[in-house]
Amino acid sequence: MNHGSISRTSVSLACLGVGALLLTAVPVSAQAAKGKQGKFAAPTLSCPLVADDNTMELTVCAGTSNGGAPAGFSLQWESCDDLAAGPDGTLGTADDGQWYSSDDPRLCKASFSGNANGTNWNLGPGACVNIVIGGLNDADAGVSFNCNEPLECDTCYVFHAFAHATSKYNKSDLSANLQCTTGACEPTSYEDGDFCTRSQGFYGSGADSLDLELGCFGGDGGTGILPVTANSGSLLAIGGGTYTYEWHLTQTYTDVQSGPAFQWVDDGLINMRSSIGGGGTAGYFTGNGTNATGMGTGGGLASQTAALTLNVALSGSACSGFPPLDLEVGVYYGDALLCDFAEGDTFKNDGAPISQATADALNGQTVSDVLAAANAYLGGNGAVALPYALTSAADLNELVANLNLAFDGKDWDGDGIDDHDCGGMSAFAESH
Repeated sequence: MNHGSISRTSVSLACLGVGALLLTAVPVSAQAAKGKQGKFAAPTLSCPLVADDNTMELTVCAGTSNGGAPAGFSLQWESCDDLAAGPDGTLGTADDGQWYSSDDPRLCKASFSGNANGTNWNLGPGACVNIVIGGLNDADAGVSFNCNEPLECDTCYVFHAFAHATSKYNKSDLSANLQCTTGACEPTSYEDGDFCTRSQGFYGSGADSLDLELGCFGGDGGTGILPVTANSGSLLAIGGGTYTYEWHLTQTYTDVQSGPAFQWVDDGLINMRSSIGGGGTAGYFTGNGTNATGMGTGGGLASQTAALTLNVALSGSACSGFPPLDLEVGVYYGDALLCDFAEGDTFKNDGAPISQATADALNGQTVSDVLAAANAYLGGNGAVALPYALTSAADLNELVANLNLAFDGKDWDGDGIDDHDCGGMSAFAESH
C-alpha cells in the first residue's frame, strides 16, 4: 500500500481521532459532518397553570430522542404585540410575525448551561424543569441572561427555545412558539384626591355645575339683553338598545338669572339639568326621550346613571376642572376596579344585604362596566334582566349613587372644615 499518497487532510483528521486513517482524500466539510450524529430534538414548552402579574413559571421539557438536552438549553421571548408587529414595530408591513434577530437588544434571551459545575440544566430525555421568567437568578450555576425585568401584568408573551449542541449532536431546531399571558393587574387602592366625582344633585342644580357644564358642552348665550348664538351639539345620552333618552343643544335660550341681569342658557342644557336633578321610582324606559325635562319611567336610576356618565366622561376632560386621572397609577375613574364585596354587604345603611352571587359578580368590575350595565337595563324596556344578580332596580340605583358619591367629600381630614372642593373618599369607596 502506498502511504505516500495519503492526503494531508486525512492525516490531520485521523490524528485528531475523528476516524480511521483514510486512503483517499475527503473534503473537510464531509469529515466534520461525520463527527455529529444529527441534532437534538427541540424542547417543548408549556405555560404555567396560574400566572402571577409580573412573573411566569414556564415549564421546559427536553426532547425524548438523542439524549434530551444534556448541555442545557436557551430561551428567547418578547411580547406577543412585538412579534405581531415584527422588528420594524409597524403592523401591516412585510416583517409582521417575525422575531427580533438574535443580536437585537430588544430580544430577551436566557441560557441554561448543562455543562457548568453544579448545574441543574443537563436534562435527560423528556425531563422537565421550571423557569421563572421575570425572576431569573444569575447566581444559579449555568444561568445567564440579558434582561430580567418584571413582566407586565395582563400581557401576552411568546417564547421559543432550543437545546444546546454537544460534540455528538448539533443544537436542536427552535421549538414551536408558545404564547402565555401574565396574571391580571393587581387592584390598587386609592386615596383622597385621586378622583373628583359629583352627585346627581350637583349636576342638576347650582351655579358651580352650570359653569362646569357650559364650559364643557357650550350653551352659553351670554349676558346681554339678547342671547348670542352659541354652538349646537350633543350633551348626553343614556339607555340604549330599545329606548334612549338624549339631550342636545337647541340654540334657543332661557334667561336663568333672577333680577334685571341676564344669563342666557340653551334650553337643551336646561332640560338636561332638570332631568338629572329629578328623582322618582327607579325603573327602566318605556319610550324614547329627546330634551326631556324629566326621566319618565327611568326615575332615580336614570338620574343617577346620567350623573355617572358625566363623572366618567369628565374625569379625563381638560374642560372639567377635575383631576384628569389618578396620577399615581394612571387610571381614569371609569377604569377604577370594584373589589372586596362580600355576602351581606349593603349599598346603604338600611338596604337589603347583597347575595354571594352579587358580590362575586361585582368584584373585578370597573366603574365603566357598572355604567354600561345600568344603561343596558334602562334601555331594555324590561327585556334586560337586572345586572349582578340584583333583585330590584332600587338596589342598582343605590350602587350607581354610591359610585357618584365615591370621591365627593370636601372635609378630607374630618376636622369639620372643608379642605377641597371635592375628592374626599366615602366609606363605600374606602371599602370597595
